Amino acid sequence: MMKIARTVILALVALPVSSALAQTAAKTGEVSAFGVAIDIVLLVAGLICFAVCLKIFALLRGGELSPGWQVLAVSFLIFSLGQLLSLAIKLDIVTMQKNAIGILQLLALILVAVGVTKIKKSLT
Repeated sequence: MMKIARTVILALVALPVSSALAQTAAKTGEVSAFGVAIDIVLLVAGLICFAVCLKIFALLRGGELSPGWQVLAVSFLIFSLGQLLSLAIKLDIVTMQKNAIGILQLLALILVAVGVTKIKKSLT
């Protein structure tokens, strides 16, 4: 638990530095290596969460909690898709508006709320 707390504190301390790097990269038109690294970490974390949700969903075998975990798995898949698109836009692989990423992230957040609500409803 202490390792996680240290990692979160380190990330919060690094945020001002990352915003300064992002502003410098935006002025020069270059892609920030730090921004790409963060997108890769978020993509991997989203895919790990998706795999864990699928594993829990498979273990529940159609019980009352399984629909909530299924919705959570879909939400992490959508989040990972958004991160993949963000990475592709930053690396100039795909040209599209960044609004699509925001819409995907909003949809993923709504699905997380729906999944947690379903699980909570099943538990009460």
